[in-house]
Amino acid sequence: MDAIANWIAKNPYLTAAGLFATFLGLIIAIVTPIMQRKRKRLYYTLSTTPLVKGTVSNIKNLEVLFSGKHIESLSVTNVKLWNGGNVIITNDDFYKNHELKLINGNTKSCTILGVDIIKQSADTIQCGIDETFTFSFQALEKKDYITFNIYHTGNENTRFTLAGKIKEGKIINKTIDVDKQLSIITDMTIGTSSSVIAIESVFSILLSSISQLLKPKKDEE
Repeated sequence: MDAIANWIAKNPYLTAAGLFATFLGLIIAIVTPIMQRKRKRLYYTLSTTPLVKGTVSNIKNLEVLFSGKHIESLSVTNVKLWNGGNVIITNDDFYKNHELKLINGNTKSCTILGVDIIKQSADTIQCGIDETFTFSFQALEKKDYITFNIYHTGNENTRFTLAGKIKEGKIINKTIDVDKQLSIITDMTIGTSSSVIAIESVFSILLSSISQLLKPKKDEE
């Protein structure tokens, strides 16, 4: 065994290959469990477009009515909901009395006039919504999505959320405003630079070690 160990130690190519294999194995050991972990994630984004603003009341003889009642403003909020995890999500994944529900964060200044489901990426989703704005669906497979419009008397500052509680899962709002997006891009740039420097340092050390191993040794005088 000692003879084999000495032979390997004196062979720079085998030593370099072993070092590289160890480094590669370490990366695989770290990444594999993360990739295989089951994640139940529902993501959504919101985008609001004002259709009629309050200034419309200044136009003579123009009235906007809903069920016979005057409304000063009208907006539509487009929502995209999708399965951002790596496992299927069904309606049974929600706890009882914690089903997926649309929440109006501005009930005093905004009234929801209606919700219209625009598109479902697969006919197996079978999404529906009741008068309390609670959603039901058969199943959302990975990357399946639903888009729907919320018609309301609010504006672009009106806040809606999708609430609910998934067993061993999360519902996450992926909407990013402009200021936050710029901040995230800046942080990512700084973080990426640091990561690149760290990776370069590791590879520099690795390459230096390999080059030293492959460097011919001078004959001892």
